[in-house]
Amino acid sequence: MAMLYQLKTNQDDIIIIKGITKLYQDVKDLYLQEFEKARIKYNERQTRKTRIIDDYFASISNNDKNDLACEIIIELGDKKYWDTKDEDFKRKMTNVFKEQVSDLENIMHNFKIANSIILYNETSPYKHIVEVPIKEKIKMVWKNKLVNQMSLLKIV
Repeated sequence: MAMLYQLKTNQDDIIIIKGITKLYQDVKDLYLQEFEKARIKYNERQTRKTRIIDDYFASISNNDKNDLACEIIIELGDKKYWDTKDEDFKRKMTNVFKEQVSDLENIMHNFKIANSIILYNETSPYKHIVEVPIKEKIKMVWKNKLVNQMSLLKIV
């Protein structure tokens, strides 16, 4: 998969906070980092070959009921505010956006960020964060229980 934002965005308008330029690979790498030990431990307990999981990422991505990851888009201010600002002023938001990613990782321990980029291709600078919600006790992807109104209120 090519970089998600490459089609209509000049590369100078993209600042990578976390990850590389390949979103798919970032998510796949996060799965390996977060789930490999749990996958091996799970497989050791299985008595039937049909229950063995060779690749947790592939297993989740092949199931229509599951999402591989979630995305949050954060924009600070509105068009009216940013219409009066020059490009240099807008680019000063980079440090604010980076701090937000750090804060999000500290506040929301169950959200593991795979990729985060800032885009300066529109009037208002904005950031995409792609994360995987993880239930730690069982070590599994668990969007339905972890991404909800209460969890989102923690980061506001």
